[in-house]
Amino acid sequence: MNLVIDESSRRVREFVCQCCDTQADRTWANIYEGDTAFAVYFASCYHHDGVHEAWIDAILGTWGQDRVDDHITFGCRVGPVVGSPAPAATLVNGGEVGGDSPIFGRKLSREEGLRHPRIADCSGHGQPSGLLACAVGVQSAFTAWSRRDSRDSSIMAGRSCRNSA
Repeated sequence: MNLVIDESSRRVREFVCQCCDTQADRTWANIYEGDTAFAVYFASCYHHDGVHEAWIDAILGTWGQDRVDDHITFGCRVGPVVGSPAPAATLVNGGEVGGDSPIFGRKLSREEGLRHPRIADCSGHGQPSGLLACAVGVQSAFTAWSRRDSRDSSIMAGRSCRNSA
């Protein structure tokens, strides 16, 4: 599978994190496999106390046909984890900050995502925890982005405030 971000569809919005009043960025774009729309992703990048992390939702389903009945949302956190000098991707609950928009379809819990057959569609090397990082190429970009101010790379996965706009 050769997934490609449609750069012409990429949008970026800055916002202030509601729980810590720091500047954050959200980007979204379409993902294609060849000429077929495969998914849409939303990546929210936070700078909590100098610790950089991205929370990503990938919505897989049919696109361009005004239907959402087959949409499913996987979630992923990319950021520092204990015992690793590099950021890591961790499957999390999908669409937690996405509101109730029908575009998200069925928001999969982490447990549902690990068992869902579509996880194999995105996992380029059989690693479910790398699902969204592989699908949208976020992990390498995140590594470069996080080096801007990385004071502590030993935090536990999941330490964040995700109550954002």
